[in-house]
Amino acid sequence: MKACKSGIDFGLYLVTDRVLSGGRPLEQIVRESAAGGVTVVQLREKDAGTAEFLDRAFALRQAAS
Repeated sequence: MKACKSGIDFGLYLVTDRVLSGGRPLEQIVRESAAGGVTVVQLREKDAGTAEFLDRAFALRQAAS
């Protein structure tokens, strides 16, 4: 898939969900997904406060790198 105007390739898009993760750590899921070709990860944490959300986002970003 061609990148959009922003340069982001939305070819394979992952939306995280701790409830549906089956108890697997999101970092592991994101790491494996990135290795499998995921190009975009959306962190879905409806019940997290700002600090918790940002902590998790930074951890997932590091896991995906």
